[in-house]
Amino acid sequence: MILKRIGVCLTVCLLLGACNDAPPEVASTASASASAARPDDEFAVERPPVNPKWPTYLVGTETTYAPFEFRDSQGNPVGFEIDLLYAIAQNQQFNITILPNKRKDAQHYLDTGRHHIWVSAFQIGVDIDADYTDSLMDFYRVVAVLEHSPLKTAADLKQKIIAVNKNSSQETLNKAVTLTGTPDKVSHSETFVLAIHAVQGDKADGVLGDVNMLRAYDKDHAEVKFRYITINDPVGHIGFAVKKGNKELQRKLNQGLSAVKANGTYDALVKKWFGH
Repeated sequence: MILKRIGVCLTVCLLLGACNDAPPEVASTASASASAARPDDEFAVERPPVNPKWPTYLVGTETTYAPFEFRDSQGNPVGFEIDLLYAIAQNQQFNITILPNKRKDAQHYLDTGRHHIWVSAFQIGVDIDADYTDSLMDFYRVVAVLEHSPLKTAADLKQKIIAVNKNSSQETLNKAVTLTGTPDKVSHSETFVLAIHAVQGDKADGVLGDVNMLRAYDKDHAEVKFRYITINDPVGHIGFAVKKGNKELQRKLNQGLSAVKANGTYDALVKKWFGH
């Protein structure tokens, strides 16, 4: 089911194109049809029409982090952060154009002004040198193992195979090496879901990832029993990123975030995507 949801998550169907070369002040309507809701899709969400009187911001994201952002069965970017940003945009009266790209290039796209916002489950103050919004959600990493696994503690993970999403932050990749004791025991998957499947298929002993993503997977896959091993990972905070110094856009995003938290939209989206 999850594989169907992420669909062609690595397909390059929305490359940079002309929109990426547009200067920050130019409004774009390229996403109006590309991100339209599909009534036959499980995660279809009615996207607001482009308002020509509002500014449009170009939004970068890597769609391999279900349920934060991934592709639906039609190839459209969906997920918690996508829905949340649309809600904020409506509240603050701006349009957004979603441009799936590689997370590792986010710094470049923000610095050069080709993207105005990056949405990719970024850890505030850690993943890239940018200005961040207020916290969208707390997170910490754990290692998920199958319920019957003999592994109980972080010490048991030495010389075991740990699967990770290869597009994860460098901090996460380094953590996997520390836990296993060697980079040779870290299995790199194309997406987080495929990393989970590596454990289910006995190709890895555990998967390292954000506890929120693992709980969301558990919610939709009650037939699979996972147990979490804590690794003394400090609690971090997830936020949207904008170019360093873009205080006006940072302020808009924070004002919108406060508003959707106050009106109940935020809680509804958390329940929708994470089940709590």
